[in-house]
Amino acid sequence: MSYFFFNVSNRDETAENVIRVLLRQIVAQLRRVPGEVNAEYSRFQNDPHKVKPSLDTLASLLRSSLQAFSSSPSFILLDAYDEFRNADNDEGQRSDLCSSLSEICRDGSARILITTRPQYRDVLKDTFSESQIVVVKGDLIDVERHLDERMRPLKRLNNELKANIKKAILDANREDAW
Repeated sequence: MSYFFFNVSNRDETAENVIRVLLRQIVAQLRRVPGEVNAEYSRFQNDPHKVKPSLDTLASLLRSSLQAFSSSPSFILLDAYDEFRNADNDEGQRSDLCSSLSEICRDGSARILITTRPQYRDVLKDTFSESQIVVVKGDLIDVERHLDERMRPLKRLNNELKANIKKAILDANREDAW
């Protein structure tokens, strides 16, 4: 299994970086590094300019590394896809990543779980043709406890304001906004 957690505060994330991180995790789990990965690593080490491999190269290396597992398919988790940000080209980076991952899914090398908010559901459904959508909601009791813990130390807010904020959030979670 390999995973990547998107972080909304990182505005420079790239598809290439996501694939590189997944590749690094997969290679670390293999008993023997695939020849293609070894060759590319050697090429990079001997390159005086240290030109990094392209997204296509990294995706190809990831596919071959996933296929090296004796028990196929492997599993990949991408968490908080909706937080995938790139200041220069959000949509292009998302498109590149989905394109690379859909090829991996098509050849059966991996099963992929992507968590996201609803706004990207349809795009992901179209990209991964055999995908399934599962909607998960937070338990209101857990949400309430979380709010209590987070608001307790806020001294600037009076109790009435805290109660109003808590009520608004809980009411929003009761509605079927999904």
